[in-house]
Amino acid sequence: MWRKDVNSWKETARKMKELGDSAEKIALVTGLSEEEIQKL
Repeated sequence: MWRKDVNSWKETARKMKELGDSAEKIALVTGLSEEEIQKL
């Protein structure tokens, strides 16, 4: 299975956040916590 590193997931989360996706949705997609996402 292909896996991304944490920095790649954070970049994905940052882009999703810019596009207006909710922290809950981003957490489901990236596996990051909602707290981590809010700090981006």
